[in-house]
Amino acid sequence: MAEVWAWPEASVYLYTGTATASALVAYAQNTRVSLVRGWDNYRTLTGLYQDALTGLRADVQIGALYTLDNTALTRFFESATAVHIHFRHANTPVGSAGHFLYSGRLDSLEIAGSDGELFRYAVNYHANAWSAYG
Repeated sequence: MAEVWAWPEASVYLYTGTATASALVAYAQNTRVSLVRGWDNYRTLTGLYQDALTGLRADVQIGALYTLDNTALTRFFESATAVHIHFRHANTPVGSAGHFLYSGRLDSLEIAGSDGELFRYAVNYHANAWSAYG
C-alpha cells in the first residue's frame, strides 16, 4: 500500500557540497514541487510503440521562506553554484517523508517585507535529479 503524505509547510535545507558543511536551515510555506519526466514516443518497425526517456526536471516554487541566515541564501544565489534542497516533513504518528533535489539552480530570489513583519523570501528553483523517501 502506498503511503500518502502532505508537505504544506515544514523544514527545508539548502546546501552546496556536503550538507554538514554548508547547510542553510529554513522554514517554508506555500511550496510547490513539480516533477516532470520527458518522453519520446515512437513507433518501431514492428508497429509497436516505445517510450524513451528524454530528461528529468523538477521545478520548485517556495512562496515564503524564512531563515536566520539570509547572507548564506544570498551567497547561494549570487554565486550561481549548484544547490541541493532537502524538503523534510515530519509527522510523529506516521513517520517522516521528504524529497531530495540535487545539483539545481536558484532561478530567482525575491525579498519582501511589510511594516511590523519579518522579511520573507520567495524562491524559484530547478533541478534535474531527485529522490524521495517516506
